[in-house]
Amino acid sequence: MIKMKLFAVYVFMACSGVVSSQEQDNKTVVRLEPDYNPLWIQMGRKFSATCIAESDKDKTVTWTINGAEPKAWGFTVKNSSATLPDGRVRTSSLLTKDTIGFEDFNLEGLLCETEDRVEKYVAVHLFNVQTEHPNITEGEDISLKCAPDQPARVVWSHDDHVISSATERRVLTENNTTLVIQNSRPQDSGLYKCTVLIEAGYDMTMKTPKEQAFVQNIPVSAKPYLLKKVTTRVETLINDTLSLVCPVAAYPPPEVYWLRDDDSPVPRSARNLFAESHGLQDATLTVIDVTKTDLGVYVCVAENSVGKMVKEFHVGLVGGASFGHAHAGLWSVLIGFCVSVLFSM
Repeated sequence: MIKMKLFAVYVFMACSGVVSSQEQDNKTVVRLEPDYNPLWIQMGRKFSATCIAESDKDKTVTWTINGAEPKAWGFTVKNSSATLPDGRVRTSSLLTKDTIGFEDFNLEGLLCETEDRVEKYVAVHLFNVQTEHPNITEGEDISLKCAPDQPARVVWSHDDHVISSATERRVLTENNTTLVIQNSRPQDSGLYKCTVLIEAGYDMTMKTPKEQAFVQNIPVSAKPYLLKKVTTRVETLINDTLSLVCPVAAYPPPEVYWLRDDDSPVPRSARNLFAESHGLQDATLTVIDVTKTDLGVYVCVAENSVGKMVKEFHVGLVGGASFGHAHAGLWSVLIGFCVSVLFSM
């Protein structure tokens, strides 16, 4: 009688969907990454999403886009599987497309499912971002634009520092979609970043809306400029080592090269060494065992797609006299001293 009651309880649990812990462990779980619903996709960007199925055995995962196979929309699928430490199998299916274009405008949703009908569906929304990034003309105001065509928050940064409305000479307007740099300087050049944050579902755990982030690179170019003042007159000695540093910067990074006063390039040799300075290749010139022919004018030229900067260095001997004459005078003094000592004896 007791066995019959236990059997009846088991049948009731099975029929009511209450399963054993082993059966729970063996059930298939499917999730999508990134985990947003709706899932926002930016036009003109590469797209990728991964469907992950975990079960007691390897699963076949298939994608459906608007009810059709991925290849009908120009998407590709790549599958892989791995065994987890607990013995379960993780099957991953990567869905990608190099560029989301206007032909994808009617995308509505993505569905991934396993052969045992465990599935995950996500709605899809497309959007676009208009950007503008003029070059810097020193002293003039310039405007950078990052304007999404859907409601969103926009956050600007430069060199990993967030730009606020209180930042000096930088003004945010039009709901932060436009950044105005007043009285622009070459130092304002660089890679700016505009982060577009769009609401994409709700986090039930945190009890807050989810935001999907899209980072736009906004390059601002300027011609090369000096990072600091440098001495144009440099003194050295014969047989000494001469070092000239050209502290320049720019965006995009410039090419740096050296000329002599006759516009001939300074050749690379065992005595003429070029090294990096301030992150720029060849911005330091070192001349070993200086000779008289090494004296004169050296010209540092830094050039990028916007323009170039030229800085001259005038190299002469210490005190303005040649090393040979200085030594001749020294020998005369020594000889005179020695003669006077001999005659005094």
